[in-house]
Amino acid sequence: MICMTRVDFRMIHGQVASVWIPHYSATKVVIIDDTTSKDTFVQQILTFAAPKGTSVEFYNVEDGVAKYKENQFGNGKIIVIFRSIEQAYKAYMQGFEFESINVGQTPRESDQVHATATVYVSKEDLEHLKELDQKGVYVYFRQEISKPEVQLDSVVKKIGDKF
Repeated sequence: MICMTRVDFRMIHGQVASVWIPHYSATKVVIIDDTTSKDTFVQQILTFAAPKGTSVEFYNVEDGVAKYKENQFGNGKIIVIFRSIEQAYKAYMQGFEFESINVGQTPRESDQVHATATVYVSKEDLEHLKELDQKGVYVYFRQEISKPEVQLDSVVKKIGDKF
């Protein structure tokens, strides 16, 4: 059972390993990222970062969607992490129909604006999130479990016409 779907460019790090995984009692983390799925060195580091007893699987977007359609990544409590908003959007449009997405952390790049304390979005990212919302996906921003959720409409209002 998928208990959380998240966007976090750092994938498995302190907050995920020490807070999110225990909070959901997750037994598996699925990383969906086209680059990481081909990089065995990064995969080893991320697997090592996961708490003991938590398995980690890596897929590119296409294979991740196929595995989701096959058996929703198998048994256990599962956290799915996308490295980017773009890849989460692509996966959804290809048939991985998650009900909600937690946008936890994205890096700052030149074409992006500050959306929340730890999230920067491009115009395209924001359009993707708005489209997911229109399709019925609950989109929210939350880096830490101890912090309140920030709703998509609040982010849209904050950004305004900055693009």
